[in-house]
Amino acid sequence: MKKKVVLKIIIMGDGAVGKTSLVRRYLVGDFRHEYLMTVGVDLYTKKEKLHVKGSEIEIVWQIWDLSGQQYWRDVVSSFYKGAHGAVLVFDITNDLSYQNILDWALEFNRFGGERPIIVVGNKIDLRDKVPDSIKSDDGERKAYELSKLLGIKTTYIETSALENVNINKVFEKMKEMIISEALSKIIASNIGNGT
Repeated sequence: MKKKVVLKIIIMGDGAVGKTSLVRRYLVGDFRHEYLMTVGVDLYTKKEKLHVKGSEIEIVWQIWDLSGQQYWRDVVSSFYKGAHGAVLVFDITNDLSYQNILDWALEFNRFGGERPIIVVGNKIDLRDKVPDSIKSDDGERKAYELSKLLGIKTTYIETSALENVNINKVFEKMKEMIISEALSKIIASNIGNGT
């Protein structure tokens, strides 16, 4: 028996932190050095097959790459609805993008609901070149604070889209978190129904 499931992931954060570069590196395997601002939202899909208890499930991952520019903030919040998880990206060399992670998380939680979040510190290839860059411990602390504040699963991963460091790890972890949450809800529902 074959089933099809569509799962939606939101990629969000300030402009120029590398959101589109992360997605392109994951889906296409390339990196563009020139900066092209995302206008509103770019939508990408990736299909994957899973086998669970004798059934084949086709998962269509929808990856919504949202513009981080202030001009688009009111528009992009409407895209959070129906999301199964979010990847919040900041640039480790840009303290403001790090500070704004809280605002992005609160906005996602308000419009998208209590869904898993991964905080991503991107551009770690620049850490040695920028002495006052955000440290790994700071990123870990931010993810922990968000977990406590929002009451949701949150984790932290550092990446370099330029050098292709941990890109697959981000998306594999998000898949794991979404599937784990879905299974938890199914189990809780069956317990509540006395089955």
